[in-house]
Amino acid sequence: MASARRLLHEYRFVIPGTRRLGPLVRMAVQSVEHDVLAAIDRKIPLHIRTQWLEALYSTQPGSEATLLEWLREPPGHFSPSSIDRQSKKVKQLLDLLVDQHLIATLTPEYMHGYAEGMRLRRPSRFAQLKEPRRTIELVSFMQFTLFEHTDLLVKLIDRQVSRIWSRASKEAKSVIGSTAPADAFVGGLCEVLSCNTLDADGKIARITTLFATLDATSGRRKVAARQRQILVGQISQIRPTR
Repeated sequence: MASARRLLHEYRFVIPGTRRLGPLVRMAVQSVEHDVLAAIDRKIPLHIRTQWLEALYSTQPGSEATLLEWLREPPGHFSPSSIDRQSKKVKQLLDLLVDQHLIATLTPEYMHGYAEGMRLRRPSRFAQLKEPRRTIELVSFMQFTLFEHTDLLVKLIDRQVSRIWSRASKEAKSVIGSTAPADAFVGGLCEVLSCNTLDADGKIARITTLFATLDATSGRRKVAARQRQILVGQISQIRPTR
């Protein structure tokens, strides 16, 4: 600490105080926000943003919750119903054309910070916001929410596919039988090669016999065919987003 102070004194570095840094930070934030707003104005027409805002505060069919409240709901426990719910959320955002009006200058960290503001703010408080923050929060929320729910949907589908495949594999093996002719071939081959009582011709004859009895490919095909048959019956549990 003492050496740092000496260095600052020797080179005459002056660290601005809080009162000086505050205005500088506000100026930097305002400059960035105006640049972001200009990019939004160029990319997203006003009527699209108005449509998003009206949709967010409108109630969902058969529910008293608004779209904003519904999108904020956690996914819940892993289940096919969670996949269905997530796919509906993603589809709702796609129907609002959020994916067609993405702002490249909005980084994930930047979006998350502004999206959290709209996520936690009441509609009346949001209406009182001034530009450019009002528009940036709206666009950040729509874009970040689309990314967030899409990522979650992909993870849920991936997990469901793994579960279905594992269940299909176990069921197929239980029906077909878990034979392993390849393992038997390898074991027999090792035994022949380690046998000292057989000459070269005898070993070749034994190996030829092992090849003749090898039926690993047929067994694998039977299990794979049964897996595909089971998967066809279970694949309806995975719902597409569109």
